[in-house]
Amino acid sequence: MKAKKDQSRCIFCDAASDLGADKDNLVVFRGAFSFILLNRYPYTSGHIMIAPFAHVSRLAGVTQEAAVEITNLARRAEVALEHAYHPDGLNLGMNLGEAAGAGIEQHIHMHVLPRWKG
Repeated sequence: MKAKKDQSRCIFCDAASDLGADKDNLVVFRGAFSFILLNRYPYTSGHIMIAPFAHVSRLAGVTQEAAVEITNLARRAEVALEHAYHPDGLNLGMNLGEAAGAGIEQHIHMHVLPRWKG
């Protein structure tokens, strides 16, 4: 039987609310509606995540302003990661729900990570 994840705490809400601990929480940018943080357990170098401040489990649950800001931050991240890492490509994506592979399904977040051939 699979153990149930602790849903009482949210790493994204904790990181968003603890303004004095951005370095410890790996938060590298705060916008008006969302923020960027480094992935503590990255799939590859440069793996970042963009999350709304709002605790929502679906993209349709964020405001239009937050959705626009998340997209704009993904565009900025694309440019920054290409400049810093010179990858062959990038993955951008969200896993909505456990069946889709979401490790933290209660708070949406977009993964942005550089990728290389081979």
